[in-house]
Amino acid sequence: MARQWIACGGWRRVRHRIILLLGAVWLAAFASSGSARANVVVDVNNALLTIIQNTSAALVDGPPEVAREIALIDGAMFDAVNAASGSTYPPIAYQGGPVSAANPDAAALQAALTVMNGLYGPSSLYQQYEGVTGATYYPLIPGYARALVGPTVAQMSDVAAQILMINAQLTALGTGSSVTAGISLGTTVGNAMLAVAANDGGYAASLQTLTPYVPPNEGNAGVYAPPSSRPAMTPTWGAVQPIGISRVTLAALAATIPVAYAATSQGLTSQAYALQVLQTECQGSGTGLPSNVASACNAAGFAPEGAAEAQAALFWNDPGATSQPPGHWLQIADTIAMQEELDLLTTARATATVGLALHAAGIGAWAVKYQDIAWRPVTAIQFSPSWNPHFTAFDPTWSSLIALPTALAAVLGTDSVMFTSTSNTYCNCGTAARNSLGNVMSCTLNGVTYSMPTGCASGGTATYDGDPSSPTLIGCTLNGVAQSVTGGGCNNAGSQPVLNPDYTANPLYNGSPLICVIAETYASLSQASGGYLGAEFSRVVGGIHTPAAVVEALALGNSIGTFIVPVALASGHSCNGNYNGVFNGNVTVSAGQNCVFTKPCEIKGNVTVSGGNFDLYCTVDGNATISGTSTVRLVEATIGGNLQIQQLSVGQPQSAVCGTRISGNLQVQNDRSPIEIGAHNANACAGNIVGNNLQAQNNYAALSIDYNNVGGNLQVNNNTAATDVSGSTVAHNLQCQNNTPAVTHVELNMVQGQAQGQCAVFP
Repeated sequence: MARQWIACGGWRRVRHRIILLLGAVWLAAFASSGSARANVVVDVNNALLTIIQNTSAALVDGPPEVAREIALIDGAMFDAVNAASGSTYPPIAYQGGPVSAANPDAAALQAALTVMNGLYGPSSLYQQYEGVTGATYYPLIPGYARALVGPTVAQMSDVAAQILMINAQLTALGTGSSVTAGISLGTTVGNAMLAVAANDGGYAASLQTLTPYVPPNEGNAGVYAPPSSRPAMTPTWGAVQPIGISRVTLAALAATIPVAYAATSQGLTSQAYALQVLQTECQGSGTGLPSNVASACNAAGFAPEGAAEAQAALFWNDPGATSQPPGHWLQIADTIAMQEELDLLTTARATATVGLALHAAGIGAWAVKYQDIAWRPVTAIQFSPSWNPHFTAFDPTWSSLIALPTALAAVLGTDSVMFTSTSNTYCNCGTAARNSLGNVMSCTLNGVTYSMPTGCASGGTATYDGDPSSPTLIGCTLNGVAQSVTGGGCNNAGSQPVLNPDYTANPLYNGSPLICVIAETYASLSQASGGYLGAEFSRVVGGIHTPAAVVEALALGNSIGTFIVPVALASGHSCNGNYNGVFNGNVTVSAGQNCVFTKPCEIKGNVTVSGGNFDLYCTVDGNATISGTSTVRLVEATIGGNLQIQQLSVGQPQSAVCGTRISGNLQVQNDRSPIEIGAHNANACAGNIVGNNLQAQNNYAALSIDYNNVGGNLQVNNNTAATDVSGSTVAHNLQCQNNTPAVTHVELNMVQGQAQGQCAVFP
């Protein structure tokens, strides 16, 4: 599906920035009662968050990599606990059955350890680039010379210490038979998840950051300009394979996001875009505004950010050397799991689902970002007074409240909880001084040093990090509730607005680069995700994105969220999401719809797909007919009747039928887009079982018919593109006639009847 520019609304700028707020049901989907007790999933996640804080300042670990690591580790823990609990839910990567004798805690811990050793161990990017700086890779770009390619030696030592803590927790479970079974299961599950990681393209995409990225048409108005302090992050991350959602579905969702204003000459010079940039300039400034800009802001009704809004922007920033936005959302998920006393399986499923959503959001964001290559508002504001005839607020000295932003925030939300979450301490520009544990003690900017306070205000209880020589304040609580750390050299945005109502600088705002721990209390996840003080609008008052940009990002995130958490289908004509359960009736899928059925599920009727995308991982009792502008993927599915794939339009992504049982006939005819009916690589697309005949005729695009078991005849006739027929077992005849080019094969077919035509020379 082509993405199109839409004037005066519905547009999006998913650049070096996206905030994806996944507004799908979360806690309601995972509601379960359990006793309040230790939870090894939360324990592992606490260690993981500390690991992320050590690795996330490195060039090989930006927000999308962090999201991937959460998906892999929490996904493995879910698969392990799920198998040890009787396989209540469909697995993510594990292909074995339930192991009822396995200790779920041991399985979860060992699965996490297996994946962590793969991600952070000797063969990892972090170990390979430990202590390496950007000077090695960017000799001609002085601003990148000091950027860390990999973590420091001290940071990797802390990573190793966190993994040892998890290992010690596993050892403490003892050596009983259930623990031994759990360790065996966890190892198998962890290796299955590492196999997913080995083939998803994430490793190669991370390394792309080490190749200087030069945007096409660099220097022109509207074109993305990489920051001066670090290179563009992972330009090819949009090609990474997601987990829990197919690449085709994710690409289709991203295709619904209109092209950024700045990416087209018409949009760049429009009045609507000029107003969007002006709003960010007015409400996201970190310093006072010139009088002409202040007048423009006042005339447009864009008031400067208030103290609470500025604090929210800093709270949600999560730059390098913190848990990053994906880690922040994992912290929130863990907090709610403990608050709601979720049992181990429900917790594992919840955090794994959040991880999968974060990972898919990062891939979708980066795919669109490097397709449009649209500039940030700061570049537009500082560029020149002539790029848009409607933009008169040019300010070459403008600075955003958040000078070094991150790029991603995502969550699955619900409105049924109240929770308090805290941010990490970080330096917003400036130079950080850290103690031996890596915690920030002070930030220095322009020769001025801003230090952490030594205690908590208002009688709160202080928590220190335990550094033997330089203990540092890391949190405050009051009556057991987390509080913001204030005083000392901490930035005081929570108590003082950055700008006065007339847009002049507020002299009481200290402008400190030291952003201390901020505690925010929310009545719901949707309040945290959006609204005036949530993650969504925070990117505007932080001066990073335009309002329309985050609204469009929210729409993309909501779409992704509907595919990560399956729900019951209400109507056979409204299949646009991820569904499970039993549906009584026929299902139709039309252009613009993305329909996914995930196990356990059954459609007690027929399926007709005339457009859009259809993914099936379960049973259709009747017939399935696919045609038109459609893409279909059937994996380990069952079709009770016939399957017809016919007259697919040119230019559609490759369709696939893999590991599926068709009771009747399978017909593939008059198609102009490629199709796999089994593939050379059975791991990529396993062969199928066809009860009667398999016919492939008059197709105009590449076709593979490999490793299938056909109960009747296999007929491959009159195809005019590359066609391969290999390794299939045919109960009756194999007929190949008038195919141009001739049919090929990589392995002989087993034919109980006769091999005829072009296939006569090889069975």
